[in-house]
Amino acid sequence: MKIYHKRNFFIGIAEFLLSIIVFVTMFITKTIDIKSMILNVIVFSLGIVNISRSLSKSDTAEDIVEENDERNKLISLRINNMRYKILIPVIYISVVIGMLAYAVTKNINIVIAILPLLVLLCIWFISSFILAFYYEKKC
Repeated sequence: MKIYHKRNFFIGIAEFLLSIIVFVTMFITKTIDIKSMILNVIVFSLGIVNISRSLSKSDTAEDIVEENDERNKLISLRINNMRYKILIPVIYISVVIGMLAYAVTKNINIVIAILPLLVLLCIWFISSFILAFYYEKKC
């Protein structure tokens, strides 16, 4: 068998292995939950479907056409743009609320809780400058 779409194949393998690991863990620890079982069956099925589509030449051609569709790319770009327009102010507001909460309570756990958000803001800020500099030089 030939693998026509390697990315989908490896995604399918990862989903398949994840579901197998969760099944084994559920049976070893004897914590069988109906919701977890249903979700695990869905992930297992998605893994099998991804693997089978990556091994089929016609399904792979469909997937590649779908990935390269300009309309889908435009929608994806717009979704990502709106996501960042919403996410960055939410992170800013969360950090400010956390700083105010720390100022009032002097509880160090609040600082620990907002530290990942501060790291995200720093990464976003630095990457914005680096990308702006890169694209200014490129164009």
